[in-house]
Amino acid sequence: MLKQLEPGAAELAAHRQELTGLLAAPLSTIAEHAYTALQTLHGAAALDAATLTEITAGMLSRPEKKLVRAHLTWLRRLSLDDLLDGLVVGLHHPVAELAGRTLDLIEPRLAGLPPAARERLRDEVPALDGAVGQRLAALLGTAAPPRHPSRCSSPRCRRSSRHRWTWVLAGDRHRAAQGRRRPGPARAAA
Repeated sequence: MLKQLEPGAAELAAHRQELTGLLAAPLSTIAEHAYTALQTLHGAAALDAATLTEITAGMLSRPEKKLVRAHLTWLRRLSLDDLLDGLVVGLHHPVAELAGRTLDLIEPRLAGLPPAARERLRDEVPALDGAVGQRLAALLGTAAPPRHPSRCSSPRCRRSSRHRWTWVLAGDRHRAAQGRRRPGPARAAA
């Protein structure tokens, strides 16, 4: 319905704060519409740094890869100096690929960031997981955080090891019901 109303830039500007709040909406279609409206608003008149940081934090905390990637692409055209607090949210994204893409955005501009921004990133290194923490530590010349096992998004990985074995045994029962057996070392070579 909002698309049919086609609000103009003046109407969007009057509801800028509401649109920013909608970025956290549970439905991705609502968040995507709010994001598109905010991009339109930014195109008409540049948004202030605080609003852009809030938009960045909201978009980089979304679970939908499509929306996070779209925002990282849009950020390539903007200065990152004042957006660092929003970008830090992306470095902590639970999907390692998206956290890595956030670092990919920061990396070429790291040398041009003000010292306070580099210090902010340096302070964030111990809280980062996996490869992103290791890479950022190497880029900043700081001590790397301890390695953690990479996160897996599969429901099977979220279960304890006891439950993982339950999945394997359930597969064995399924194969047995079909008259098949799991290939062992001798059968696999044959």
